[in-house]
Amino acid sequence: MCPVDPRELGQPGGGDGPLILSDRTCPVCEYNLKGLSVGMRCPECGQPIRLLRGTLQENFADAPISYLKNLRFGSGLAFAGFVGSVVLALAYRGAGGWMLASGALAMGVVWWLGVWIISEPRRWSDAQIRSSHERRWLRLLSRTTQAGWVLWTGVHIAQELVTKPSPGTAMLLEVSAWTLSTVALLGLIPLFMLLRDLAHWTSNSDLADHLSLCAWGVGTVGIIVLSSPLIEAVGTRLSGVLALPFAILLLLMPIWTGLFLLVEILIGACLFQLWTTSRWAVRNWAAARAREQRQRKREERSLQDLEGSPASTASVADAVPLAGDLSPGPLADGRQVPARGTIEPYPLADPPPEA
Repeated sequence: MCPVDPRELGQPGGGDGPLILSDRTCPVCEYNLKGLSVGMRCPECGQPIRLLRGTLQENFADAPISYLKNLRFGSGLAFAGFVGSVVLALAYRGAGGWMLASGALAMGVVWWLGVWIISEPRRWSDAQIRSSHERRWLRLLSRTTQAGWVLWTGVHIAQELVTKPSPGTAMLLEVSAWTLSTVALLGLIPLFMLLRDLAHWTSNSDLADHLSLCAWGVGTVGIIVLSSPLIEAVGTRLSGVLALPFAILLLLMPIWTGLFLLVEILIGACLFQLWTTSRWAVRNWAAARAREQRQRKREERSLQDLEGSPASTASVADAVPLAGDLSPGPLADGRQVPARGTIEPYPLADPPPEA
């Protein structure tokens, strides 16, 4: 007997929340809630169906296929945009030209779009994760600051197009480029923190450790390399003991630049590993779906074979008599059995001797 009024249950999908598309048990009676909606009541115990909250049992394998495909596409864009931006930025620094700056601008747009996609809210089963591990401020900082690379390359294009800028305009462009690059570089730190949480969600602790190392490298070595013009300008204005730290930093600048190059290589490797992880997840989901379909087809064929087999309700005695004439007669399936004489009963014991 249903513990609640059937009229209160509504129709499947008629709740005010998302439809439950995968197997999910009721926490009270373990009834399968698949096909119902959040906001309805469990047909077995009447417990309200609530939206799933984030727990430590959340798993990357439980994410819907739409999220996995978006993550694969976004991580691929981020990897291609990062590699293309680094290569074109180095080429532009060596040769200059608005064409290289335009290419770097295009790669910056690809990078920003990839960051926007991979930083979308993680999804688990049919509900969005709402846990302490899903830090929204990291997403906001990542999406806004990484647009700075696009604006930074736009400023360089403006520098190339303006042939004879005034001293004030040239200074404004230089300060704008340095400010945008600094903001974008510092914005990599919250991005890598967000991706580290994502790596922990995928149970890839090695990737999470590498992303933490990327955040530390950007926050230390990257800032030193990017601030080299400012360090040189301040160091030349100082003298004595105050100028010594700036002189040491400038003296070690080739080492800092080499370390920052290693950090960039590590960032590219982490993005590539994230892309391969998302590809594996999509393939694993497709393989699991294919196995389920094959199992379902086997069960359907077995059921059809069972339904199509001849009825076995007739007893063995009706089909084959133990004694007497085997007269032709129809079997359960309508076939005729030809007569083959008589069958005598087999004696169970020797007859007693005559007196």
